[in-house]
Amino acid sequence: MLFFSQGINFLVPIVLVPYLVRVLGPIEYGKFNLALSIILYGCLFIDFGFNLYSSGMIAKAKNKQEINKTYTITIITKLLLFIPICSVISVIPFYITKFHDIKTIVLILNIQLLSSVISTIWLYQGIEKVRIYSYVNIIIKLSSVPLIFYFVKTEFDLNKLAIIQSSTFLASALILILIATKEKIHFVRIKIEDITYQLKHASPIFLGTVSVSLYTMSTPIILGLVSTAYEVGQYTATDKIRGAFISIFLILSNVIYPRVNKLRMESEPKALRFIKKVFFLQTSLGFAFSILIYLSANFIVHNYLGKDFYQSIILLKIMSPMVIFVPLSVLLSNYLLLSWEYKRYYLTVPIITCICHFIYVIPLSNLYGAIGSGISILLTEIISLLLLLYFVYKSGLMKKIYES
Repeated sequence: MLFFSQGINFLVPIVLVPYLVRVLGPIEYGKFNLALSIILYGCLFIDFGFNLYSSGMIAKAKNKQEINKTYTITIITKLLLFIPICSVISVIPFYITKFHDIKTIVLILNIQLLSSVISTIWLYQGIEKVRIYSYVNIIIKLSSVPLIFYFVKTEFDLNKLAIIQSSTFLASALILILIATKEKIHFVRIKIEDITYQLKHASPIFLGTVSVSLYTMSTPIILGLVSTAYEVGQYTATDKIRGAFISIFLILSNVIYPRVNKLRMESEPKALRFIKKVFFLQTSLGFAFSILIYLSANFIVHNYLGKDFYQSIILLKIMSPMVIFVPLSVLLSNYLLLSWEYKRYYLTVPIITCICHFIYVIPLSNLYGAIGSGISILLTEIISLLLLLYFVYKSGLMKKIYES
């Protein structure tokens, strides 16, 4: 069911990206994705690592009362985070000259921030009913396609695209909330101490996540500051293609993480054997996809992005190894270091990689535009994977996996 759901997530961008880049052009497409990058930053702070922490807590819950408590605390905490974050993001484009052109789009996309508050994907991951989330995701994703084709027809339709983009996320979140109610999951009375406890214990995950996302989400923003919207368009269009392949693996990580937690409670060797199987599957598929992307980069760009995106051929080749590197990094960090509570190692890796990324992303993006940004991301993913391999080896988990 997850593969089918992710198949839709893969196909929708494949259908929409070539249409949007031709209708909007590189500059307007770049503006939209620059605004979206700012909003995704806000979503990251609102989620605060709850997608992993709360799903893990729910997976370990002994009864419905504990599930309801985690459910309530998570949503209330996210709502409290939403208020200041939404306020800050709304005023940013008014004070940064290069962002003046996207202020209206940012305001519209704030709807997506609200969607992050009531999004309950973590709940369905925790109770292992991802099938429900998959059905909703498929319906909403497919419904957005005809809406975009009908309403977005010229470069002046950016606001319409923003409305459709944010509204589909909100609709999905609302539907999942209603289904949760039918599953007899509801709000209960909580204390302030419950919120502070959740924030404290989710913060290591958040710090690890935010450090990783600082270099992934910040790259289009940095590129927009030191270069042009045209270069942002080149980079983000290519990144959509790369992301479509990687998302096949990342959606599985959302259900594998709570499964690893449950298996580890039953038997550590059993959990390690499960991770070993996932490792071989992800490595094999990742290698095949990476080679496919590299060899067909010219075909993909010419047929899906068009002649205005000639830089994307080189960019896509640069990004192709990440289809292997990113899923493996998720496996090493989330399934192993985080699940076995090596939080110091888990936090150290993204902090180091984030610092390294900011050392070279600004000069490379300034000198070489989108190509420089692509090289920066690739270097950072290589550094991240090498560090994770070192810490997994140092923790002794690599030896345990080998012997399992």
